[in-house]
Amino acid sequence: WAYPDMLEVGQLATFEEDRAHFGAWCVTSSPLTLGYDVTDDNITTRIWPIVANTKAIGVNQAWAGSPGRLVHSIPADANASTLRRRCGEGVAWACCDNAGNPSPPLCGIQVWAKPVNKTTGAVAVFLLNNQDTDLPNRSVSVDLGWFGVTGPAKVLSVWDSAAIHGPVSSSFNTDPFGGHDSRFYIVTPTTTPTVSPFPDIRTDSEAPTCEDRCFVGAAGASQPGLGHCCVGLNSSGNTPSCAMGCLFGRNTPTLEACRGTCIVARTAAQQGHCDFAAPETGNATIHMCASCVSGAPGDCRARFGPSVNRTSTCTVQSYEAWAPVRGCVLGDCFEGCLFHHGCPALDVHG
Repeated sequence: WAYPDMLEVGQLATFEEDRAHFGAWCVTSSPLTLGYDVTDDNITTRIWPIVANTKAIGVNQAWAGSPGRLVHSIPADANASTLRRRCGEGVAWACCDNAGNPSPPLCGIQVWAKPVNKTTGAVAVFLLNNQDTDLPNRSVSVDLGWFGVTGPAKVLSVWDSAAIHGPVSSSFNTDPFGGHDSRFYIVTPTTTPTVSPFPDIRTDSEAPTCEDRCFVGAAGASQPGLGHCCVGLNSSGNTPSCAMGCLFGRNTPTLEACRGTCIVARTAAQQGHCDFAAPETGNATIHMCASCVSGAPGDCRARFGPSVNRTSTCTVQSYEAWAPVRGCVLGDCFEGCLFHHGCPALDVHG
């Protein structure tokens, strides 16, 4: 999920900006961390309808395969030379391109969507108006196809809990709303969907192996991703990387124990040793390359792609000499631990 930092709700210029900001965090499954002075009762009273909106919070907390994403953009009515909002002037709400100039595509209306219920096929739809507040209000014809819903469907407004349309066949129109404001809906097909509109997280039976995850996008590539057991890119070193973390994961009971094994392995590598024994794996002797490459089927194999085995030798090489070639090798090992154990709410840093 996205983590765009704490909320500024309660500190923006208007109620509409506060609400739009909160909705954007909700539709992207972002952590909702209040960032205003919570002892200020005046602010709390003003923003309470926003931060206590149970439907918006429900969208944020729902999980149906995707954390939410941008599905459509509508350019601004004005061109770049007539946009009122200028970039680089310290404004709190700007829409600029990489060169720091006002951009009609960015300064228009963005449509974000997040599936919220696999059974019903319901999708949360958030429209954010990035136009300047002194430009005319705009109404949007929302195409259900933007977020993969096939009509007929019911449409419920999150902000005012009013059903605005239902059922609609292929699109619906919002009421006109101004710059820095938003509209938020839950769109639910009236018939059971046959295909999920968003890419889904695979089930356990369909999931790639831990090593395959280390090589996402690397099939047929000339270099592995994070996966080579010994060093990540070359077979001449002895520093554990992502695929080695997979081996550690299968031989440790918890994510924290796997992490500890990565640290022990790195220490051994820094001392120029290929062999080490970690308390987390029952003090069994592990050879950084041989245990990985020559292990039994299903063990942590070094390979260029999901189906190509790669053999190697473990040449003792100083960690300091090798490290500049590829940084963050310990992080690669942690990556394998995470791929195997998942990511429970543990205090894992680094």
